[in-house]
Amino acid sequence: MLFVDVIDAGIRDKVHVRIINALNSQQDLQIHCKSKDDDLGVKIIPYGSFYEFKFGPSIFGNTLYYCGFVFDKKLHWFDIYVENRDTASCWQKCWWMIKEPRPCLLDYYNDKFDICYDWKA
Repeated sequence: MLFVDVIDAGIRDKVHVRIINALNSQQDLQIHCKSKDDDLGVKIIPYGSFYEFKFGPSIFGNTLYYCGFVFDKKLHWFDIYVENRDTASCWQKCWWMIKEPRPCLLDYYNDKFDICYDWKA
């Protein structure tokens, strides 16, 4: 019996990352997201709006996108997509709500932004 293991072969669907500005202060949110290979540039997200990007994850399971967030005249860092962390939580749609205390991911099982992480130091 021949066992064939198909490894992704570039067929995986793209991941959509949405970053929603929900700052309590209702100010614009400046972001700058990057991966090892892509620099998405600086974006301004008005309060109540969002920015979205999509990409094809690596077949090696090591895709990482990180972002700098500027609000209250301070820079905050966060890994917005870590493949081995986020694959189970948001296989194709990773929607993040950005508030001052921390970024929170939408939990599709209960339809709430309650998967929260601390800002990187």
